[in-house]
Amino acid sequence: MDDEEVAARAAVACWHGREGQTAAAIRTANALDDGTLKPFLNVWILARSNPLAMREELLRFLNTHAMPAIRSFSQPSDEAYRVIETLGHSAVAEKATRGRPTSTLSKVGHAVSPLVFIPYDRRVRLALGKLGKGVRAHSYCDYMQAVLSEKAGFVRKLEERGLSAESLNASGMSQALFEVRALDKWLMLRGGFSKDLMMKDVRKHFKMVSQ
Repeated sequence: MDDEEVAARAAVACWHGREGQTAAAIRTANALDDGTLKPFLNVWILARSNPLAMREELLRFLNTHAMPAIRSFSQPSDEAYRVIETLGHSAVAEKATRGRPTSTLSKVGHAVSPLVFIPYDRRVRLALGKLGKGVRAHSYCDYMQAVLSEKAGFVRKLEERGLSAESLNASGMSQALFEVRALDKWLMLRGGFSKDLMMKDVRKHFKMVSQ
């Protein structure tokens, strides 16, 4: 199975698994609490960078500042992307996080509006660098522009292989969402994420679907 197919299948598997489930919990919450935030941080391996000792301040910041700002955007735009950068600076100033929380905020943004925000990821930055599109650390606006510049070519590869939300029976997942999630997974693989590890999610999901 080539990287494109692994990424496509992983996009479906993860969205129908804990990645999508915890995103839905964030998206539909009136106010975030530890019971909602903790599983989300665990899925994205963000617990260490958001330690328990700072969790109360993080929740306050998310509910007071981040969630209202993120929810104000329903369409992709540079303005939306810059909000993630601005919130990152504010979180540091308010001591809500241990460092710049670009990764955390982008993933919260993705949970709320998955067609607007794509998760900021170190491996994806490495992949973009290999493609000649280096992105400065925490420059989320530049990151999004670089990621999306790869989308058209990647979608053509999916089409050539007959991979789509429909062909993979991704119920409840639009084609647009499928494409951006698959693009993210593909760039993660290009940046060094373990293909074997990604395949575990794929095998688990598609085995259950076939039963």
